[in-house]
Amino acid sequence: MTVASAAASLVLLWIGVTGLTTAYLDGGAALARTRDAMLDAMNDRMRGAEALGARVAHEIRNPLTAIKGLVQLLARGAHEERDQRRLEVVLAEVGRVEETLAAYLSFARPLAELCPGPVQLATLLQELALLLEARAGALGLQVLLRVEEVEIVGDRRRLQEALLNLASNALEATPPGGTLTLTLGPVGGGARIEVIDDGQGMTAEQLARLGTPFVTGRPGGTGLGVTLARAVVLQHGGRMNHRSAPGQGTRVTLTLPGEPGGALPDGEDPDRR
Repeated sequence: MTVASAAASLVLLWIGVTGLTTAYLDGGAALARTRDAMLDAMNDRMRGAEALGARVAHEIRNPLTAIKGLVQLLARGAHEERDQRRLEVVLAEVGRVEETLAAYLSFARPLAELCPGPVQLATLLQELALLLEARAGALGLQVLLRVEEVEIVGDRRRLQEALLNLASNALEATPPGGTLTLTLGPVGGGARIEVIDDGQGMTAEQLARLGTPFVTGRPGGTGLGVTLARAVVLQHGGRMNHRSAPGQGTRVTLTLPGEPGGALPDGEDPDRR
């Protein structure tokens, strides 16, 4: 009787444990399916929101251009100094809205819109330096260029946008008398580009938040510049690193493969802020 009772208890225990294990596994599988369904729904909603946001931005930009043109006409015909100042304020605010819309639309472009082709990076950086010289001169800054001839396959327009955003941020962070340095050199089968300033630098907390849309330390900024640049570099299969410390300036390093999605040189630092 004792043996039979023990055997029956073991059988019942085994049945109970097996049932609990099966229920646990079934519950885990159900939770996984629910999680995947929720993630798919969230991704669909996110893509829909991005498409809607881009459409709204396009719709806003057209009437905004008309408003800007009319205000410019009014400003040219204004005779009172007070009216002139007020219209200048309106134009400045319209310019800020245009900048935000342009940054958002650039950030929202899908990967499929990349148009790869041969890119002479030295020429691109030389043109960028010429574009920045007037602005840098007005701020009391100097632009230095140290480049070697490097050619890659990429989207020239997107790369130019990314570098322009990074260089503009560097100019904004550098006090009068400072220097913005653009460097370019080959690395493996690709290229390494650096945007270096000797400005105010960033704290560890600021670095941790860098690249978060609409989080910025610049008055009137959108925080989309770094986000856009990082997205463009990643779309090309590259890496972007920020190194900075308060009072020691900032160094942004872009490592790009020879072609979008190509292999990066061995030993390169992993992507980090």
